Amino acid sequence: MTIPNSVTSIGHYAFWGCSGLMGPLTIPNSVNSIGYGAFWDCSGLTGTLGIPDFVTSIGNSAFRGCSGFTGTLTIPNSITSIGENAFYGCSGLTSITIPNSVTFIDILAFGSCSGLTNVVLEDGTTNLYFAGYYSNQAFANCPIESLYLGKNISYYDIYSPFSNKTTLKLLTIGNSVASISDFAFYGCSELIEIHSENPTPPQVEESYTFYGVNKEACTLYVPAGCASIYASRPVWKDFFNIQETSINNIVSDSDISVSIISEGIKITGCNPIDKVSLYTVNGQLVLL
Repeated sequence: MTIPNSVTSIGHYAFWGCSGLMGPLTIPNSVNSIGYGAFWDCSGLTGTLGIPDFVTSIGNSAFRGCSGFTGTLTIPNSITSIGENAFYGCSGLTSITIPNSVTFIDILAFGSCSGLTNVVLEDGTTNLYFAGYYSNQAFANCPIESLYLGKNISYYDIYSPFSNKTTLKLLTIGNSVASISDFAFYGCSELIEIHSENPTPPQVEESYTFYGVNKEACTLYVPAGCASIYASRPVWKDFFNIQETSINNIVSDSDISVSIISEGIKITGCNPIDKVSLYTVNGQLVLL
């Protein structure tokens, strides 16, 4: 199904229940909004769901029950909020990337995405707020195994969208995360690796943040030179095995230079979006 590029908005319930629509869905860049229930129960649509870069809002239940979409869903960075039940029951999705621009995710936005194993919340300094309560959390009934947490999150309920995720095995915490709220990973009993990229340990508000995580079996990986800092901080110090990540895959590039100037350190020759870390020759982290 191809939406013509003369369309700028897809109205509420435009294709609701059109289960006979078959094949890939192509939405042109001219579309800037997708209304409530626009493709609800269009289970015959298949392939990778691509959302145009100019869409600013995804309405409640917009793609609910679209079980034929498969693979990775990348939310464009023009989106600031994701509506209630927006992708509920999209059981073919396996990975979801949510950009820094998103600051609000409503209840059951990705509920019952039964194939979803990987979630990426991209790096950012803005807070991401999750609505919902225990049984109606954004990722209810999703078997998430790997989570990249790139920003601070908050939530309506005492429990986070990731509490009691007994499928969660790998957690990576980005270097923009300054704090982790209580009950954030409560009951994540199968968590076996936590990778924290922040040289400053994120503040953990209460001991229930990782309650139920086996801190003897779960390895905490931290930046080089930071193990002793983590071992001295509340909650983090409870992990038995804190390991520093080794410095691997160092690439030498003659076009990149580092110099000391009066304002600090100047790095030239790299892409503005590249992530740059500086270490001393003995592996001590200087700049991240």
